[in-house]
Amino acid sequence: MSVLKQSTVIRRPFLLVQSADHITGLTGATPTVTISKNGAALASPGGTVTEIGSGWYYISYTGTDTNTLGPLVAHVTAASADPSDFYDDVQTHILSDFAIDANGNVSITSNIKQNTAATIEFPMVSTTTGQLATGLTVTAQRSLAGAGFAPCANAVTEIATASGVYSLVLAAADTNAVSVVLLLTATNANPVVYQFNTQP
Repeated sequence: MSVLKQSTVIRRPFLLVQSADHITGLTGATPTVTISKNGAALASPGGTVTEIGSGWYYISYTGTDTNTLGPLVAHVTAASADPSDFYDDVQTHILSDFAIDANGNVSITSNIKQNTAATIEFPMVSTTTGQLATGLTVTAQRSLAGAGFAPCANAVTEIATASGVYSLVLAAADTNAVSVVLLLTATNANPVVYQFNTQP
């Protein structure tokens, strides 16, 4: 998962593997991409797909493709390829920004403040269909600064009926570290790992 800035033009890479062995990258394919913006129905994006090589491709998201806050889910199909699914989180601002000064020092800033409540949204994808999974009971756990996972303070809720997109209100205790990793799981759904660095 990547965090994308709202209404930004960006190239998003993805991998296609051959359905014959489920391992080898598929070259020369003509992928069909559909996207879901914040739980909406899958639809064709405005951007085009370009092959990179060795089974890697990228879709050139347009500003319209990324104009909706929340999860941006992509479903990719191609002849002789396993379906490929990936998703990103579209935000008004990037959660974590990296800057390198003249001495090579790296600084990190974030729009989530440490020890402060915040809300995140994320999709859950079915392990059997590869589509957004609705009506799930999602378990949310968090790891603070590399410590063991512990339950988040609040329960996960689905944003809208049968949307497949979920919301979690993080309590101050859930963000009380410089580095936070969230693990979001549900039966018959792919797990979601959500990492961010907080701002003091």
